[in-house]
Formats: sequence, structure tokens, C-alpha cells
Amino acid sequence: MSRDRLALVDRLLRLRKLDEEREAAQLRGHVNAHSAACQRSDQAQQTLELIGLRKARSDDSRGLDLDGYVAALQFEQVAMVERDAAAAEQRRARDALQAANERHGMAAAATRVSGARHDRLTEQVRRDDEIKDADRLADLRLGTLRSES
Repeated sequence: MSRDRLALVDRLLRLRKLDEEREAAQLRGHVNAHSAACQRSDQAQQTLELIGLRKARSDDSRGLDLDGYVAALQFEQVAMVERDAAAAEQRRARDALQAANERHGMAAAATRVSGARHDRLTEQVRRDDEIKDADRLADLRLGTLRSES
């Protein structure tokens, strides 16, 4: 009975390890996606800052360059939309990363629980085998002693 149960728990442990590996791979993918989203958000913010500098330079000592200022405003509007979209993508990627991290943690915990159960059953089977061996040895000795008398 214990060996059958050990075989089932062994199979369960292998499945749990596969689940954990799958969740770890998904977590790595979400880490990469979050990193890329952060880079896009940073780039969009830097572009917006450069446009702000360009806008500030359009008012130099020669006077206001109205065409340059209007062009900078138009670019700034587009850059703001891109920055907002990148920030929203970054938030979604962060949320997905947190969810993947939680799933991976749950899979790792399930693997640890199955591993502990497997270790307990392995030890129980070992002890049962020791007891059976000791009983067989005792039966053998008892049989030998009876035959001598």
C-alpha cells in the first residue's frame, strides 16, 4: 500500500515540478516584458523632455520663433500621447508580472509540499521495509532455533 501511494506522490511531485518550471518560464517572460515596457516609458519621457528643451530654445535672444514653437507644441502633443500609452503599458506589464510572481510562488509552494510528502512516504516505506526485514530475520532465527531443539 505504501509503495503504491509513494508511486502516486512521486508522480504528483514530478507534475508539481513541471508546473513550477512552466510558471518560472512565464515569470521570466513577464520580467522581460516589464523591462521592455519600462524602457519604452523612459524613452517616451526623454523624448518629451527633449521637446520641452526645443520649445524653450525657440524663445532665444532674437525673439520668439513662432513656427518652431508651434512645431514643438505639435510634437509635444504626440509625445504626450505616446508617453501616456507607454506608462499604461508599463502598468499592465507590472500587474502581469506581479500576478506571474504570485502564480510562481504558489507553484513553488505546492512543489515543496509535495516534496515533503514524498520524503515522509519514502521514509515510511524505508521503515516498513526495515521492520519487515527484522521480522523475517526473527522468523528465520526462530525457525532455526526450533529446529535445533
